[in-house]
Order: sequence, then C-alpha cells, then structure tokens
Amino acid sequence: MDKRRTRDDLDNIAAELLRLVDAVAAYKSSPAEFSPKVSPDWIIKNSITTILQSVYTNLENVLASILKGTDNYRPGGENFHRELLARAAAPIEQVREPLISEPLKQHLVELLGFRHVARKRYAQEIDLELALQNVDRAEIAVPMFAQEIERFLLTQPDD
Repeated sequence: MDKRRTRDDLDNIAAELLRLVDAVAAYKSSPAEFSPKVSPDWIIKNSITTILQSVYTNLENVLASILKGTDNYRPGGENFHRELLARAAAPIEQVREPLISEPLKQHLVELLGFRHVARKRYAQEIDLELALQNVDRAEIAVPMFAQEIERFLLTQPDD
C-alpha cells in the first residue's frame, strides 16, 4: 500500500469537492447570472453529477487500493460497489479493523445510489434538489472518509 499516493488521492478528492461546493454557492447566490445562454439549472446539475461521480469513483479507488494491499481483495462482479463498501466497513479477523465506520458507509451507499442515477440519466432529468442534497452529503462524507482512512494508515507499517 502506497500511503503517499493514498494521501494525495484524498487531497485531490477534497479539492474536487471544494470546487463543486464553490460552484453550487455561486449558483445559489445568483442563478440568473450564472450563465446568460444556457439554463443555469442544467449547468449546475451537469456539474454536480459529473463531479460527484468523479469524487465517488475516486473514494472507491482508495478503498480498493487499500483492500488489495491489506486483504488481497480484488472486487469484481455485478455487486462490486456494494461489496466493496461492505468489505471496507467490516473487520477482517487478525488482519485489520474496519476501514470505514457504519455511518460513513451509509453516506457512501447514498452517494453510490446518486452516482447510479447520474450515470443513467441526462442532466436535465436529474432532480436539482436531490443533486444538492448529495453535494451536502458529500461535504459530510469526504472529510469523514479522509479522517477514517488517515486513522487506518497510521496503524499500518511504512512502505
């Protein structure tokens, strides 16, 4: 497991989310001026869906990388995403404690659900309120994730 790369990934995820939060704030403060030629709702929904998909995918990549190193686990198959979260939230006897807490797992399950909707629909079909709720959820989940992964990394030997 490459701790430096994992920490860099966590920093990049946080930076991406911060850019999204700034875009949402700009949209909320003046939606009519957000863009004169294109629907501001379409722009913000497209931004939210694209960036949250990226953030969530990168959170999963961090988990998969750690689990590959600690458990020799390579997720795959039809239920890959849910199995990955379940594995990360479970202790492995004589190997490791859970990587993530149950409350964090629940936030990630909700973000996974939104990611699925976002991947299957066009931006104009996404409910704006649902998209904004998931930005709020990501604002809670990403720092929790970083904190819980950092706590885990501190228990591991240096590379």
